[in-house]
Amino acid sequence: RRLIWGGPPLKPDVYSYSVVANAYARSSSGRKGAEAAEVVLRRLEDLYEAFPEKHTKAKPNAVLFTSVIHAFAGCGDGMRAEEILHRMDALYRKELSLASAS
Repeated sequence: RRLIWGGPPLKPDVYSYSVVANAYARSSSGRKGAEAAEVVLRRLEDLYEAFPEKHTKAKPNAVLFTSVIHAFAGCGDGMRAEEILHRMDALYRKELSLASAS
């Protein structure tokens, strides 16, 4: 059965990705849940990196990064949590430099 949608095409945004990543991060799967949450984060990072002007609503944000950081911290992998924090910081610094250049 096919649903008919008369509006614009639906496309996931940062909120959609955050909800999925948070579900994995809060699951009882421990490390597997943390790794699954990171896959969701990477997918969004890759999408935004490839097409930043096209996917402005798909830019990873602090909520998404924090969910993944929390998941790794919760399963005792502080090193991985810190690596993700550094990725978040790098994105922030990149955005700052792009904003100051324009």
